[in-house]
Amino acid sequence: MYLLKEIPFLKFLVVLVPGIFFSYQSECKMPVIFNLIIILSFSGLILFIFAPSFYRKRRLRIISGIIIAIFLFSAAWMLTQQAMPSKIKSEYDIIAEGRVERIENPLSQWVRIIFIPEKISNSEVPVKRNDRWLLMMRNDSATQLPAIDRKFLIRGRLNGLPRVVNPDAFDYGAYLFRRGITGQMFVNPNDFMMIDEPVRIKIKAYAEMFRNFCIALFANNGVEDTQRSILSALILGERSDIDHELNDSFVRSGAVHMLAVSGLHVGIIYLIINWVLSFFLKPTHPCKFLIMVALLFAYAFVTGFSPSVMRAVVMFSFVQGGKVLAKEANIYNNLCASAFFLLLYNPLFLFNTGFWLSHLAVAGIVAFTPMLENIMRLNYLSNKKVHHYFLKKTGSLISVSLAAQMGVFPALLYIFGAFPVYFLLANLLVLPLIAPVIIIGILFLLTAWIPLVPQILSWALNLLIKLIELLVTWVDALPYSYMENMWVSLPMMIILFVLVMNIYSFDEYVSARKLIKTGITLALLLFVCNIQYFTKKTNSQLVVFSTGNQALIEVITGGESNLFLTSDLNQKGREYAAGAFERKNVIQNNAIYILNDTSKITPSVYRISTCTEKILIIGESKKRLSVENIDSCSFVILAGNVNINFCELINKTKCHTVVLASNCPVWKTKEWMSESENSNATVYDVRKNGAFNIKFGFR
Repeated sequence: MYLLKEIPFLKFLVVLVPGIFFSYQSECKMPVIFNLIIILSFSGLILFIFAPSFYRKRRLRIISGIIIAIFLFSAAWMLTQQAMPSKIKSEYDIIAEGRVERIENPLSQWVRIIFIPEKISNSEVPVKRNDRWLLMMRNDSATQLPAIDRKFLIRGRLNGLPRVVNPDAFDYGAYLFRRGITGQMFVNPNDFMMIDEPVRIKIKAYAEMFRNFCIALFANNGVEDTQRSILSALILGERSDIDHELNDSFVRSGAVHMLAVSGLHVGIIYLIINWVLSFFLKPTHPCKFLIMVALLFAYAFVTGFSPSVMRAVVMFSFVQGGKVLAKEANIYNNLCASAFFLLLYNPLFLFNTGFWLSHLAVAGIVAFTPMLENIMRLNYLSNKKVHHYFLKKTGSLISVSLAAQMGVFPALLYIFGAFPVYFLLANLLVLPLIAPVIIIGILFLLTAWIPLVPQILSWALNLLIKLIELLVTWVDALPYSYMENMWVSLPMMIILFVLVMNIYSFDEYVSARKLIKTGITLALLLFVCNIQYFTKKTNSQLVVFSTGNQALIEVITGGESNLFLTSDLNQKGREYAAGAFERKNVIQNNAIYILNDTSKITPSVYRISTCTEKILIIGESKKRLSVENIDSCSFVILAGNVNINFCELINKTKCHTVVLASNCPVWKTKEWMSESENSNATVYDVRKNGAFNIKFGFR
């Protein structure tokens, strides 16, 4: 109750967030009912505002609170339904007229084009006003990319978004859906036909054009390719051109947050604008507030209105507004207000990882920075001889980095299952270089019309960014720099956040009650960890993953995994298909077997027994496999072009399920499916239906 009283916007979030969540999960729109509820609750809200007796009487305040809660919940439901794009569940051959909103990865092999459909030849295609399509086009030296300020006629086959085909895997289709993308197409340059018709360019298209213009300025004035991609990310929020290996180095070193335009970058822009305006206007002058807010929102517009940027812009706008009103605002209330208004602007931000991490990082900085600075000042800076500017700034940087990490690390473990060990070292080395790069980059754009100045600034930018790359790759190369394969469940994440809040409570004073609460939290955390370990230890499971044209089979017995895979499946493909599943379910990998071992004359046949079932795995073979020596089993898995009599195999093994791995040829799969119609066995096609996953009980 104390939090709700001190942070009023937290009350609104408590109602708004469930409204968005349940609306997103529900298929029922109920427009008439919710329109009626919104009208009635809004009428009650107006009555409460303009009738003083309603908020002066304490008994009636409860009624007004209920009315506000109903209004916010209903409004959140309706706003979410409007923000959600259409759902395309089939394939359509279409001809569509529309415009290109955005071009991503223009320098890579495959270009991603965000297309806004306006007129569609096929009336069966579901489409809403804010829908987008993702067009994938192969890029080569002869490819001419479509312009974003023109109308085009496109043709091709429109597919729905990809579904999750492997257990616990990243849901790329849901990620695209939350960005407003409803379908995807693979197109060729000749599938585009430009329409000579004037088009009304939307505001986001102007932002895209401005970003492309700035990137072209960098390229034409000596900023090298790799350095240009990092500079575009730092200033313009354009990360699509960064090399994958370099991006992974930023991730593993703990410096990836510097590439995402967020509060750090907006804060630097804010300080620059504030410093310039201080020569002309007083801090409390209303014009300074208007200019500051206008420039900050202009920067947010240039960077594409990402949640992290919008959060920072709203926060700094509140800070500047407090200066004008000569009032010190509650930073936690400002943070909740930022989240509230961003969710009203786009309710789907609720499912955006950056939205949560940016707000949690700021909350951690506000909560823990003073505590950590006090600890460091008492322990290390109490001696007057070391009261040096450099040590103070270093201590402040360490405090802010640790505080931000304390705010986000439970969420990082839950979302990514990994943690950068040397994040503090990376921040100490790299963070001081970010502000000079941003400042010089902005000066570059402002002085690009002056001869020789851009070339001089580009030399400085290349030097600084190369130093950043060198430091990041060095930190990444340190031993044990990145802890992976950690699985934190939702209950564990919540308990970790409770533990962080308990640590925060020690800032004011230490009491026996607080120590007991912290001890109980730690005991609960250990209890949940033991349950998770016991669940893994007793886990027996069979998974045949969907891996394109390769095969990956995992048999887990007692938490130990036996892997069966084709030799062409690399580590990246295995991680993409089974990485999240293994972090959650496997204690250790016991053995790895190759299914298409060319050194063997006879086909690879493996017999695995779990606590209750027997499994037979047969690899690809050219020589015909005899079924005479095959024993009975429950599951048979065929991985590849297996030369075998299918009906005899089913009769000999007496199996109830045959699984066809994703590397089985299509023609062979059709042949086996046809032969199985007269048998009692169920045939499961992984290529068509996604991964096969079954858990085995105790004996």
